[in-house]
Amino acid sequence: MKTLVVLITSIAVLAAQSAGDGALGANHPKRAQCLTAGRGASPRCLAGKWYHPTSVWNTPIPAQAPVAPNSGSLIASFNEKWCKGGGCLGPTPVSVPSVWTATRTTPLVTVQINYPSCNARQVRAPIPPGAIASAPLDPEPSMAVMVPRGGVEWDFFKLTPPGATPLSSGPVCPATGNWAATVAARAKPGWTGSGSLSGAPRASGTLLGSGLIRPRDTRAPVGATWDHALAFAYPGTLARARVWPALASDGPCTDAASCLPMGARLQLDPSIDCARWPTTTAEWQRQLCRTLQRYGMIVVDTGSGLLVQNPVSVGSYAYPWAPGWAALPADLAPHLRVIDWARWTGRRGG
Repeated sequence: MKTLVVLITSIAVLAAQSAGDGALGANHPKRAQCLTAGRGASPRCLAGKWYHPTSVWNTPIPAQAPVAPNSGSLIASFNEKWCKGGGCLGPTPVSVPSVWTATRTTPLVTVQINYPSCNARQVRAPIPPGAIASAPLDPEPSMAVMVPRGGVEWDFFKLTPPGATPLSSGPVCPATGNWAATVAARAKPGWTGSGSLSGAPRASGTLLGSGLIRPRDTRAPVGATWDHALAFAYPGTLARARVWPALASDGPCTDAASCLPMGARLQLDPSIDCARWPTTTAEWQRQLCRTLQRYGMIVVDTGSGLLVQNPVSVGSYAYPWAPGWAALPADLAPHLRVIDWARWTGRRGG
């Protein structure tokens, strides 16, 4: 999640196979059943909430949550060094995964894994016909394929279609008749599980679908709060430091007073009135504001921005900030705080 490029969104996609909206909304009585379903999960479930009800992604921050002792210095560094002007508090459409649904009839295709060497291994995965990872010029096209049956999630990083020159994470490999990726991971349970998997494409080891802002969020009615924690890519990640739900880290920073471990959760001051904050001018900003108060955002990668479902997989829907880019007002950023990860992570038992 390191490079911001011009995103070209005028690409035809198969909306019926993208994991977008559907009949099971946030308050549907069968939503919890979907999240704990196994072999019998319906494709309609994918239109609702993802990951297990007790996962950190679906666990609200408790009242009087413990704040990290050095939260003040961490947030000062956030505002003065890593996220000046609150620029990273906006959704980024680049280097974020497209999301597709595979059914029982989706054909298996061969994906060649070109890391640590060309064709290091191959996997057979259900990538729907017509699915694409991202728009042209995206340096890190990625894709999540959700399988209703069994709650399986396939995640791919630097994914290219057959005949295209593969993208490199080291070796330079020739194009073949197969899909190619540098990382492929299969999680079962995936979109019904914890949201973490050793070997997942994100630097944190969290699955690509976890914490994504999706059309079901931004289509919420006026006054809503999105019902899950948000995935956050942050430039100031601490080296060799991680907390749940993170399983790994690629953090480059060595200053523990100014940098966050992978998996840290940030919260916006709950006392703020998001509906009346003078610089929040759009409804989606007010909803994002409330979501950061109730669920917060979790550091999942080194980069800059809140992660969203890639626009190429949302059909004709346009996010409310499109066609441009926008963030939360910068004057909200000083009101963030870091939850004390040594005392609470949202994981059951602590």
